[in-house]
Amino acid sequence: MAESTLSSGASLHLWPKISQARISVDPGVVMHRHGSFPSVLAVIGAMSLGLAACQSSHTDTTSAVPAPPQPPVVTGTDQPVPEEPLLEDAVLPEPPQEVAPEESPTAQQSGVDDTSSPTGPAPQTVVDPTAISSEAIQQPAPLPSTSAEGAPSDPGTVAAPAPEPTAPAPTPTAPGFSTPAPVPPPAGQPTSQSLEAFLDRSGLTEAHAAGQVPVVSSVAEARTLSRASDHVVVSDGTSHVVFDKGAASEVTETFSGSSYGARFQDCVELIAWDIPADAGETLNTAAELAARKGTTLALAPSQTYRYSGTVKLPRDLTGIEGRGATLTPTGKGSSARPAIAVQLETESTGMSLHDFTMDMAETSHGIGIQGNSVKDLNIRRIHIANANHRGIQLSASVSDIDNVLIEDSRIDNVTGEPETKGVANSIVIEAVQEQENTYDRKSPYWDRYTDTGGINPQRLHARNIRIRNNRITGGYYGIAFSGVSESTISGNTITMNMRNISMQNNSSGNTVQDNHLLEGGSSGVTIGYNSDGNVLRNNTVTSGRASRQALLQAYQGSDGNQFIDNSITVTGDGNPQWMMYAGTDSHGTVFSGNHLKGRARKAAIGVESVWDATSILSRGSNPYSYMSSGYIPSPVDGEKVTYNGGFGPLRNVSIIGNDFATTNAQAPLVYVGADVSRGRRGDKRIIGDVTDLTVSGNTASGAYSEKVVVHEGTIDGVGEAKVRFKDASFGPS
Repeated sequence: MAESTLSSGASLHLWPKISQARISVDPGVVMHRHGSFPSVLAVIGAMSLGLAACQSSHTDTTSAVPAPPQPPVVTGTDQPVPEEPLLEDAVLPEPPQEVAPEESPTAQQSGVDDTSSPTGPAPQTVVDPTAISSEAIQQPAPLPSTSAEGAPSDPGTVAAPAPEPTAPAPTPTAPGFSTPAPVPPPAGQPTSQSLEAFLDRSGLTEAHAAGQVPVVSSVAEARTLSRASDHVVVSDGTSHVVFDKGAASEVTETFSGSSYGARFQDCVELIAWDIPADAGETLNTAAELAARKGTTLALAPSQTYRYSGTVKLPRDLTGIEGRGATLTPTGKGSSARPAIAVQLETESTGMSLHDFTMDMAETSHGIGIQGNSVKDLNIRRIHIANANHRGIQLSASVSDIDNVLIEDSRIDNVTGEPETKGVANSIVIEAVQEQENTYDRKSPYWDRYTDTGGINPQRLHARNIRIRNNRITGGYYGIAFSGVSESTISGNTITMNMRNISMQNNSSGNTVQDNHLLEGGSSGVTIGYNSDGNVLRNNTVTSGRASRQALLQAYQGSDGNQFIDNSITVTGDGNPQWMMYAGTDSHGTVFSGNHLKGRARKAAIGVESVWDATSILSRGSNPYSYMSSGYIPSPVDGEKVTYNGGFGPLRNVSIIGNDFATTNAQAPLVYVGADVSRGRRGDKRIIGDVTDLTVSGNTASGAYSEKVVVHEGTIDGVGEAKVRFKDASFGPS
């Protein structure tokens, strides 16, 4: 083994197939370069290196552990274990029931009609990694394909809800990080007027004081009155309605042998009805009446709303005022036709749903709230309990979705596990792409991308979505965006999912900030499939369950995504492949100012240009790469896949100013893999150089093997990929 020293005193490890040479690049920075001796000599000659003794200044004085032993060599008799597929198409929700599937394709059906050639990355604003500041990285890169629209104005101040009756179980947090602030509970304090105020507005205060206006708790009690009066008030202390003797009304009742008509003030009060055992028909009748009046449907907390069908909200309804009431749907659905508990009419505008609970325990394949092509929708202080399929699902299949607020709410779903993929998701927002007529419907995004390097453009869009200050537990996805842009996810606590947040399939220009993403089994935030210019800032990501992918990651043609000032902690039995990851065709990814603590199986941060097992294993065993086992099962047919994406160089990735406090002495802090491929069908020549890579200003403590490991793959007849640094100093200059 020979070592060479640069004038800068840095150190670089090169791994040839047969023996190993060491070259110094920067004190304490160790890079393993899988390469042949000719390439090593070329580097040495180009840099005019002088030979030095083996015990010269390559020693990593900041590392707590020595370099690892040479990884085992994979032989022809080894039986590789397939990697868990990193590529998972975003959730593909079912079309709304009132729209024929062929007329309103979902994201699952999206696509263009031709097999066009690979599309290059969209133009983007490039952040200069050598001059990064908080001001320079606050905003996402502009979207090239959609015109920026003005952000919607926030609704007025919402009254604070009452404290939750019972305190929820404490949310697990990592040592050293702050406990998330409690989310305001749903189904909060009733906002209706008092009985006294209601009587005053109705002009009945004096008559009531004189004993001329009886006040009863329900319509059923009013029927027991023995003496007729001019007015009867039904009130449970929260909801109130007056019945006037002999008055014409849409709601009439008979009390003491006389006919009475209900008089509604600001909303249609359900307390005016006697609720039967199956409340569905009554709920829909009241909703239709409120829509005709252009007003709100008000629930009564004293009533029981158990129903087997769907509550349908007409587009002229202004919303549901819950007042702390509970809806108990009991519908039985299937994966092909879910049972929808509350359904907004397609293209509803200006609706507000707030302050009620939905208990989904008696449903199967149930959707709590479903809407199609809605605009100006507010969902506030809703508790969807015992979800088993979807909590909230909003789809754009007729026209765009615009200006949606989901705030101060709570969704409790089944725990996210691998088998819940496609079954249980808590919040889904999706807009359709162009119709897919070419690629496999089961996994169209993966199928098209690995063949062409692109996905279909959006036919419709979802914009200005704000999901904030919610508590979401369970579901494969906590929040799933597909085709969503210019939106914000902030201040949420999301826990016990497989993926806390997913932004895929043209989801661009979004901001994810100030969230607590806890106990994800796979990842905290996944960005994939042409999803550009997203900013993830100041999130706390903690998991003792993670065992699969990276906790924060971007791949498959997703450019200009920025991961800034996030805290990532792996606790307990957690063992993800990486903590952060930049993959195939995802140029301009920035990892800056993040705190990484705990164990990662392959590397704390991974950077890879091409997923091709032949190239990845071309220098021998490679435990740091995504496809280190040699293949993954195809999401289309389950067959072994050795190529999984990447169509050329990976440019301008920056790893700057991060703080590493890792605990795996067998894994490096940073792994960089440049690979080549013949493509999925064997007819391409893909050279995946990693170029203009910046690794600087970082600090390291704890246990790790090396600071930087570099792999340069090769395939006979294709060529060899190279890693080219703009700055490889790793630490402060």
